[in-house]
Amino acid sequence: MNITYYTIETNIKKNLKDIDKHTDIPIDIITKFYVSAVINVCTEYIKNPDKYNIDDFVNYINRLLPAKIN
Repeated sequence: MNITYYTIETNIKKNLKDIDKHTDIPIDIITKFYVSAVINVCTEYIKNPDKYNIDDFVNYINRLLPAKIN
């Protein structure tokens, strides 16, 4: 689980690297918020793999992660 958490955390931090210029929320807080969200959503997919198409599911996650945080 630690490897999964670290991988998601690293990816989110990379995608949010310019966010700290636009918000007073610490990047670590933003990252932890989204890591928890991604893990919970992925858990939903693992529990119900037939409910969602994997490509659609990945697209949903990408759409839910904002390009800009104020």
